[in-house]
Amino acid sequence: MKVETKRKKTLVLTVMAMALAINLVSGRFISSLIPLVFLDTVGTAMAGILLGPVYGIISGIAYGLLGFVLGDPFEFYFCGSAILVGWLCGVFFYKKKYTIPSVFWKVALISIPGSIITAILITVFFGGITTSVTNNLFIGFMRSAGFSLFQSALAMQLIQDYLDKIVSVGVMLIVVKHLPSNIKDKF
Repeated sequence: MKVETKRKKTLVLTVMAMALAINLVSGRFISSLIPLVFLDTVGTAMAGILLGPVYGIISGIAYGLLGFVLGDPFEFYFCGSAILVGWLCGVFFYKKKYTIPSVFWKVALISIPGSIITAILITVFFGGITTSVTNNLFIGFMRSAGFSLFQSALAMQLIQDYLDKIVSVGVMLIVVKHLPSNIKDKF
């Protein structure tokens, strides 16, 4: 029994370390290659899907803090959004059956709260300026069309977050589906 508990802890720590590494790599490199998609919560989604909501939350917090420590002060501000992603991925997908159509509406429910939080942060703390040129152009275009700063940031975030989360969650669900059964059984 004690050996099994130790193996479970090792597995959890390994998955959490992988989640952080995936977030760092995908968040730094993918966002520089593909506009509107950051993929900085792929690992957080993985932690929620494989280990459950609590570990999804922990992964979101850990990524926000690690990103901050590694020199990206924005990561700390957006930690709340990552926490929501990890928690809701765990709620909707941990040890649960799903259909392809249900993935689309569940991802909408995952991305909308984070979009609202992020739009508020962009509006209140950053005056509409983000680290993404594409986002700044979109917000500027929306502002010139007569929308408020918050409306512009929210519209941008709703589109961006949904695209980002559908890719992140979709990739992780495909990976989990194709894990060997002897590995899946350990979760």
